[in-house]
Amino acid sequence: FVKALGADVIVDYHKQDLADALENDSVDIVFDNFGMPGTADKMMHAIRAGGTFLVLQGGNWGTISDNPKDGVNQVAFGFASFGKPELDIIKGMFEAGTLTASVMQPVYTIDEVPEAFTRFEGHGIFGKIAVVPSNTAATLV
Repeated sequence: FVKALGADVIVDYHKQDLADALENDSVDIVFDNFGMPGTADKMMHAIRAGGTFLVLQGGNWGTISDNPKDGVNQVAFGFASFGKPELDIIKGMFEAGTLTASVMQPVYTIDEVPEAFTRFEGHGIFGKIAVVPSNTAATLV
């Protein structure tokens, strides 16, 4: 799955720390969807100048680096703090093709939410599970 997205290095985080596996200045973007404190600082060495550290933020989690590398953009977005400037940055990444979303199939209808939760709790989830707000399933690409 990640090779198909263009990954050069694949890391099993159960066996190796991602920050240790990446060389200095070896990636353009780090998307941290968990937001543990200290992650930005651990990953900063790997992000090239002109690259981005993007973190999902909410409540007391999702922190950026206190000591960012010169030329690295940091964007914290999420439930409590996102706004138009942050969304415009992310929008630009999608439009440029440097950031993509993967939605698993099938897409569930509102009546199929229990099945979607069952699938979510299963193994082998790659991407996001989508629920459409009507009873007519759609295909998302």
